[in-house]
Amino acid sequence: MQASLIGNLAKSGWLDTDGTIYIEFGAGRARLTTYLLDIISTHSKSKVLLVDRDASRHKVCGVINVK
Repeated sequence: MQASLIGNLAKSGWLDTDGTIYIEFGAGRARLTTYLLDIISTHSKSKVLLVDRDASRHKVCGVINVK
């Protein structure tokens, strides 16, 4: 599912914009954001905001901060 979402974002040109803020509501374990950052972090000044109501137990937020 994440690959399909990322593919649709890329096909529509939304990943090519520099300085975009991507917001993931109900981020859960932030898998979608992880895949998104693999694509945009190397060549973009875009930012990602994760919104979730639970604590960050078993999530990749620590890994994302390192990138």
